[in-house]
Amino acid sequence: MATRSGCFKQWVPLGFFERWRIVEVGAVWWSYDGDGGAYDYWPDGPAGGMCSEQPPFDNVALVADNDRMFHRIGWVGDPLATSPPIPATAQIEHVDGGGWTIADAGHPLLTCTDAQIRISVLWKAQVGRGSAAADVNDTLTPAHVVDLFAADLRTRGIAAPHSASPLSDTAWIDRLHEIYYPPIAVDDST
Repeated sequence: MATRSGCFKQWVPLGFFERWRIVEVGAVWWSYDGDGGAYDYWPDGPAGGMCSEQPPFDNVALVADNDRMFHRIGWVGDPLATSPPIPATAQIEHVDGGGWTIADAGHPLLTCTDAQIRISVLWKAQVGRGSAAADVNDTLTPAHVVDLFAADLRTRGIAAPHSASPLSDTAWIDRLHEIYYPPIAVDDST
């Protein structure tokens, strides 16, 4: 397997749900000799710089905490190529002698060579609980989640009143999104 050097760093967003988090590790293996298919990631969060592992990917694997690290797969294949609409019911099959066919209800929609297909396998494993593991009796219920958000907002001095049914209170939910999930511009020109 190839060894790659990149700019992997640990990025751990601080949050008040950490004690309930089930820590997972993911290993993704891929094989692809065609154009594109980069693995782009933001080890310091979406406001940090983007790093990228570039092809060729001949029997390459990567291990990361992809549940918490912002990442994406770059375009695969010719960026100017067009393809027909492919419905959710379509199936992809390997053709004897090489190549792949994407068909829907037995009607071929697209045929590709082996080199045009990016094959990846993802393996995930639970490796533990959050750093301050929750007590077995400390269940994270919807009401508890609402209480945690409300308590955090109070400590920040932010007014965010909610109705008796906060999970259907769209004004309160919109306010939470505004506070906790502000839009972040990502510079992926690197």
